[in-house]
Amino acid sequence: MSQFTSKLFGEFRRHLTLRWTGPYLLIPIFFVVSLIVETWMQESGIIAYIPVGSRSDLSLWRILMISVMVGTPLSAIFMAESWKKKFPSDDFSGSLLSTQVSSFLILLVIMTAASFIVTAPFGVSLSDKIGSVAARALIMCFWSTAIATLCSVISGGAGAAILSIGLFSIALFPGLSGTAMSRWFAAPLGNLVTGGTDLLTVLAVLGHSAVYLILSALMLRKISRR
Repeated sequence: MSQFTSKLFGEFRRHLTLRWTGPYLLIPIFFVVSLIVETWMQESGIIAYIPVGSRSDLSLWRILMISVMVGTPLSAIFMAESWKKKFPSDDFSGSLLSTQVSSFLILLVIMTAASFIVTAPFGVSLSDKIGSVAARALIMCFWSTAIATLCSVISGGAGAAILSIGLFSIALFPGLSGTAMSRWFAAPLGNLVTGGTDLLTVLAVLGHSAVYLILSALMLRKISRR
């Protein structure tokens, strides 16, 4: 077994404890709450009514974003605890990647399972569902892991979680209201929900994620050398 694989399995074992998996039970609760709020807003005339048959795409994005809202701060705290350990000078990349990959895969599995459960009642064919869920889940997990890494390097514990929620809110909510910030300033998550996965929007999200990962690695390497 390689050194990287050994570290990855170690991070998986740590990640699969109730402390880190338990908070994901909030995802279905938040989903139900969001449906109740949406229903109230439609009945009050605040937002337009959306027929049940047209909600599959919106429901998929809803569960993905709720998963990111729960998973990103959780991953940030998890990573911050990992960074407290002394990184071997000869295996910095392996130590970094093992933590990132474990966080990415855990969130991907949970996000994908939640997405299939949510979209099942809408009668979407399995082939359509697999492609749609996989592409969107991969994009969102990549962004979530990148943000969690950056926040965990900048701060620790609750500070990393709060910072990640703040960055998530800046990326999502302005776009939902039709006043998205410049794509140079924040990843256009809101545009993904309202405008679909057009190429420029996807590239912008992926570009931001790549920059966050590079910055995080540079900062963490500098810190670990002290």
